[in-house]
Amino acid sequence: DLRGKFVYSGCLEGRGFDETGDKGFVLLETDANGVYSSFVKFASRDICECEFNVDGFLDYISLRDSLIEKLTQKYNSKDIVKVTLVGEKEERLDIDEEDLLRKLSNIFFFVKIKDKTSLKIDVEALALDKSLRGEFIRGVLNSDMDNLRKSKVIMCGIKALKGEEY
Repeated sequence: DLRGKFVYSGCLEGRGFDETGDKGFVLLETDANGVYSSFVKFASRDICECEFNVDGFLDYISLRDSLIEKLTQKYNSKDIVKVTLVGEKEERLDIDEEDLLRKLSNIFFFVKIKDKTSLKIDVEALALDKSLRGEFIRGVLNSDMDNLRKSKVIMCGIKALKGEEY
């Protein structure tokens, strides 16, 4: 309009996972006909977020290899990547977050992993078990926790009963 143009590029480099997407500056060029603006990508690395669904994976190695393939096809080795694991994992699937972080850190500039998976179990069948595990699951199901928390507590409890670390 008659008041002119205003352009704000934002930060030249992303500073956190709340600043994903292209970063750079706005180049203004003028001539007798007016002012023209264009975005110039400037950041040396992108900040990226990726959700990875673990549904259907039965072993950690195939999950890890599939995740690495997906990330390397989509992102550059200079990028900062946050991976959020989602979905329902099989009871026998043990995700080794330390190994995953180590492998991905060798590929990307920085990696953060967040596990938001829940355990895929037949809760009704296990709740009928006449065992310590069944009694534990019945107790959790009868609690006033929300469903996501119940799932996390059940996953932790089943691992503890197996003698594994959570």
